[in-house]
Amino acid sequence: MGKAGKPGKPKQQHKVKVLHPNSRKAAKVTGTCMRKQRIQRAHTETALKQTLLLDKLQWFKDNRDDSKDSYTKTDMVELVKRYIHRFDDELEQIEIIHGMKSRKNRQHAAREDVIRMTMKREEQAFNTSGIEMPDLCDAKNLELFLKWDGTSKHAHLIKMRLVKLSDSSLSSKQVGKHKGAKNEDKGRKEEEDKGRQEEEDASDEQSDDQDNKIDENERTDSMDVDMTPDS
Repeated sequence: MGKAGKPGKPKQQHKVKVLHPNSRKAAKVTGTCMRKQRIQRAHTETALKQTLLLDKLQWFKDNRDDSKDSYTKTDMVELVKRYIHRFDDELEQIEIIHGMKSRKNRQHAAREDVIRMTMKREEQAFNTSGIEMPDLCDAKNLELFLKWDGTSKHAHLIKMRLVKLSDSSLSSKQVGKHKGAKNEDKGRKEEEDKGRQEEEDASDEQSDDQDNKIDENERTDSMDVDMTPDS
């Protein structure tokens, strides 16, 4: 008859320590979690910016004029105008879908709102600080840009510049208007200087008249004193 086995000892369960919310250990754990979240958020933002940059570079490369070997500021401004309206075809398709009588709900509403907000933001930037694009006025940079393979490996080597609406050369009408306004300002300034000079001359003449009157009065008083008989 075999020996009866000894009754096993009950396994001890590990107690889970509950951290006090104000303890140093809890603060360390919280700081570690927040640091991981910050790193993850930074990686996500960097990846998003890189994707947007690659999309922008690819659009300008696909939509540039192949017949041009060099670009002027005016050419770059016109290219940026086309870039801002790159979603026009998509918006037109969305409007066609919305115009169908059978479509009761507003489909693609979120996409349409994002596009319109993007266009509005880019137009405001274009009219003020400018929109960043590859510097096509630089011949070496243009050559490098044309050789770019569309990847992020060499994207950072492409020189960018801000282009705004005011960078475009003035039209002949605008130039004439500008010159006319400049001449008008010049004429107005000359008239103001002339009027100021006349006022100063008039003031000087008035001062001279007053001095002459004072001299005459002094001479008259002197004569009266000389003609007075001695007593």
